[in-house]
Amino acid sequence: MKIFCLLFCAAAVSAPVPAAAMELGDVYGALLLERPGVEAPSVPRPAGNSLNGRFCWTANPDQDGAGLGMPVAFCVNSARIVKKGDAYEAEITGQPYGTRQRNAWKTTKGWKVSIFHNSENSGACDEARHAAVNVEFAVDELGYMTGVPAAEGYYEETPDTCHSQYERKEIKFSRSGLGAARYAWRRGPSQLADVLGMPAEISFEGVSLHEKRLVIEKGAPLTGSFPAQFRQTAGGLLVEAVLFSAGTGGACTEGTMAEVSVAFLAGPDGAILAAPELSARTGKTWDVCHSPFEYSEIAFDLK
Repeated sequence: MKIFCLLFCAAAVSAPVPAAAMELGDVYGALLLERPGVEAPSVPRPAGNSLNGRFCWTANPDQDGAGLGMPVAFCVNSARIVKKGDAYEAEITGQPYGTRQRNAWKTTKGWKVSIFHNSENSGACDEARHAAVNVEFAVDELGYMTGVPAAEGYYEETPDTCHSQYERKEIKFSRSGLGAARYAWRRGPSQLADVLGMPAEISFEGVSLHEKRLVIEKGAPLTGSFPAQFRQTAGGLLVEAVLFSAGTGGACTEGTMAEVSVAFLAGPDGAILAAPELSARTGKTWDVCHSPFEYSEIAFDLK
């Protein structure tokens, strides 16, 4: 008789969140609380495997991995490492699971957690199979996930658990969703934009939200972390961040300016709900103190 072991569900847990390390949903909640009468947007969840979360991955498990129930897609919205006795556990929110508590172990890059684990064996000194999906991430001093997590999957089997080693094959999980896509734009001609150093082309791949900042994981020529502003709209929370700004002029003198911003809709869990859009403008004034800027919009078109 075969013995099955499935570790894909665990008891839900809840814990108070220190104010100094609020998760993304808490940040959104705090912003909404400052605006009486405004409710958090209702974010529809796509059906099937089209999950939508803060960090999502998809894979194409082979017949062996799929036979043990390995997921083809999952998302992680937040994670926190907590100590329980002599061991460590991770409190994780995501999809298709809710809030889960899982064993965690230290690595050179941070912490690793098993999101999915399923085994099948036929008894002592007999054949056995095993499949797992792990997520690795760094944490801050309070144990909360920072940066961009990574996911990995594998399947392994042996004809004899006593006398033969497991043979393992890796199953690649790739980032998916609008936040992981690559975007590239090229702007129209503008002499003032050229003078002030506005990039003629902008591209980035991988966008995520960390508390009140927008993080561009890979970009040219702009990358890194940018302060973000949140505004409630009918379609969700509008996230806006200035990616480039430059100007000339002092007190009560002629002045010029150039600015590039990005905007997109996000859900309360940090999921990117719409493709990012760039907007840009230049401006000039004959007197910074006494005359408003006259602005000109600069078009950035998707390449």
